[in-house]
Amino acid sequence: MDDARLKRFFKFDESDLRANRNGRLSEKQEKKISADAKAERKSARDSMMILLVIASLGLGAGLLIALNAPTWTGRILIGLTLCLLWPLAWGGRAWAVVRSAPSARQEQVRSAKGRARILHYEDDFVLEVEGRHFDVEKNPSGVIADGDELVVFYLERTEEILSVETT
Repeated sequence: MDDARLKRFFKFDESDLRANRNGRLSEKQEKKISADAKAERKSARDSMMILLVIASLGLGAGLLIALNAPTWTGRILIGLTLCLLWPLAWGGRAWAVVRSAPSARQEQVRSAKGRARILHYEDDFVLEVEGRHFDVEKNPSGVIADGDELVVFYLERTEEILSVETT
């Protein structure tokens, strides 16, 4: 197995590998991961705003309908459904979206050492090492063979591969 081909395939260099071996990110990786996390947080905030608008629209529609409902039963049912449950459900979803976005905390570098196994699911490829599954962008079989001994360095939170070396 050619280490240069591994570096090209997984897009890392020797400084990245050295840093990952020491359980940390290289400066280049920190910048990329920080930019990715910032974009994810912005997307989460945008999604939260859309979900809160949906919650507000339901609340407004519920108030309008409940106030004009001909019976008390209708007012109570519409009020409970659209004025209470609807905003709680959509607001809760908005909260969950924001909470799932990555924080500014330090990312943890982990490693998995073992025999490689390449799995293929329709158009998706997965590299399995030590029972862990890592999504890969394209078929790694030109670079890695089933049974190769590897050490895969990855981000704990996302299981994104940072670098790979042979043992």
